[in-house]
Amino acid sequence: MSPIRRVRRLLVSPDAKPRSEIAFVAFLSDEAHNYARALQLSLAREFGLDLELSATPHVTLKLSFQTPDLEPFVSYFDRLLTEVEPFQIRLRGFDAFPEGVVFMDVESNARLDALRRRVVADLAERHGVPPFPVEGNAFRLHVTLASGVPRRKLDRIREHLAATPADFRFELRALGLLCYTGGGWITYRRGMLSRTPGESGR
Repeated sequence: MSPIRRVRRLLVSPDAKPRSEIAFVAFLSDEAHNYARALQLSLAREFGLDLELSATPHVTLKLSFQTPDLEPFVSYFDRLLTEVEPFQIRLRGFDAFPEGVVFMDVESNARLDALRRRVVADLAERHGVPPFPVEGNAFRLHVTLASGVPRRKLDRIREHLAATPADFRFELRALGLLCYTGGGWITYRRGMLSRTPGESGR
């Protein structure tokens, strides 16, 4: 399964306002981002993968959902930036979901998971966005490198990545609001966490 549940369409009808598909994410450091991008290109070339790479590498906080109005979520996103202070995270090693998703693993992190749970809960309580079943306790934080990988190639890629070093520690500072345009994902909103230690969180 894709980290942002790619439905890959905008619902447009004569009687309904066009609906946008959006997702809340955390962005990587420049070093980790550049490594992930280089690895995605390498995997695509070496294993003949047709990857959809419009979305910049990220850690998903809220799986994508559809809305007819972006503004309430833009306002929430901007407010969230002022209420969360930067913190350390670590990316280490690789794994894959059986659905054909290859990813860089995010080391267990209480603060990152608390942020994810907060976003999911806030959007449900304040904006009526129901959580997906997978967004509970079993949700696995990760950075997707490839999705839709055929089963016959998945094991080969696992073996290849087992010998590939990956260990990045960095301060999480940037969040993003991604939007699906019908032809790919764009970073609709990007911002830096601006709360400083000692400030009230909400």
